[in-house]
Amino acid sequence: MNLSVNQDVSSIDVLYNAQASLACSGVAPSYKERRQKLKNLLSALFIHRDELLNALLDDLGKPTLETEVVEFHPTVAELKFALRNLRRWMDERLVPTPLSLLGSRNIVRIEPKGHCLIITPWNYPIWLTMAAVISAVAAGNRMVIKPSEYVDKTAKAMEKVLLSVFSTEEVCMVYGDHHIAQHLLQKPWNHIHFTGSTPVGKVVMKAAAESLSSVTLELGGKSPTIIAEDANIRLAAQRIAWGKWIGAGQTCLAPDLIYVHRHHTDTLVKALKDYLANAYNNDAIQSNHYCSLIHERHFDRQQDFLQEAKDAGAKIAYGGAADKKSLRMEPTIVMGNLSNTALLAEEIFGPIMPIIIYDSLEELVTELQQRPRPLGLYIFSRQKKTINYILERCPSGGVCINDTVLHIANPNLPFGGMNASGIGKSHGHHGFLDFSNERSVFEQRSPLSSASLTYPPYTKWTQRLIRLITRWLS
Repeated sequence: MNLSVNQDVSSIDVLYNAQASLACSGVAPSYKERRQKLKNLLSALFIHRDELLNALLDDLGKPTLETEVVEFHPTVAELKFALRNLRRWMDERLVPTPLSLLGSRNIVRIEPKGHCLIITPWNYPIWLTMAAVISAVAAGNRMVIKPSEYVDKTAKAMEKVLLSVFSTEEVCMVYGDHHIAQHLLQKPWNHIHFTGSTPVGKVVMKAAAESLSSVTLELGGKSPTIIAEDANIRLAAQRIAWGKWIGAGQTCLAPDLIYVHRHHTDTLVKALKDYLANAYNNDAIQSNHYCSLIHERHFDRQQDFLQEAKDAGAKIAYGGAADKKSLRMEPTIVMGNLSNTALLAEEIFGPIMPIIIYDSLEELVTELQQRPRPLGLYIFSRQKKTINYILERCPSGGVCINDTVLHIANPNLPFGGMNASGIGKSHGHHGFLDFSNERSVFEQRSPLSSASLTYPPYTKWTQRLIRLITRWLS
């Protein structure tokens, strides 16, 4: 972890004012201009790839190959997807005209929202920053980016990439802790894109309300995994373990707890242990394929979770060891009495995986319906009837069936939560629209407006005409 130093607020104000002035008075960039910027960004990413990967290794201890798979590759895929589709996304749409408005022409223009603030987290800083930038640039916006203060080297590497493509009047990055974020949130923005925790998301939304800024909130929550009685347990264990322990569980979409049918409990635990033994050679603390927790406070929080569970009578089925000096904690499986513990109430965002045994799918679904709607839901079953039963009764931001996390990797799919797990959708066309204003344009092309037939003064003839239009032309 490398901490950023707070930037002088007067320099931030200068950057903000320069961008805000141009956002208000300037003409939106053309298709050719946006496309060229995105192409230049793609080239810059490849030029600085090794620098980005090494910076994140230094900041978080993330294996460079893991970073390439889960950060660099999806960033490039997102950018290429935008380049392939940008012209179609920007095209104005001609929409049908009802008979009551005959003679008019109606279109939807796609325009930039204007001046945007992007606040990004530390856990996937390259992808989550660049994906938002790609959507915002494709939509024609200007933006200020506030990265996490915990990944200073990665932020500096990203800034180097951005400054090779954009002027600071188009895209700029500012540094600092929550005080800098609070200073930025006091300013009026046309749109705020925030990725982080639900409690901080509430702070962002409250600040945005002061100037009625639109928001995209990518939050988190407890994404449950349901293993049905008919599931393939070996495959389920592999896919859950990968989705959970990549990044040491510090992923907003990570499976946060497992509900397994009683018949498969022992088989599942064994399959998870086999995966972990092979992935980290039963020594994740020393493994080059595993990463650290972000800081000491987060390390202590995981230890508190585990201690509370043990005090409640829960048992550690695997792992539990930790090294505070390296901020590493083994993948840990916890079972038993977890009622009224923080492991079941709060987002874990770490390497502890609670396993809950159930007997009745119907009772489990009823329980999940009482909980806040999660960012992700993972269903393992081979029966369409079972899958549909859960889908129809358990709302969530997104779903993976017989896998975990991977729905975020498809730019054709909207990504986002519901209520406590998020507001708005990101990635691909959905991200482009989140940074855009769909502007209605009504053009009267006829010398006679249909509305003129109903101008005052109102008469019985007017009343008959309105009722005729309502009955037959609406």
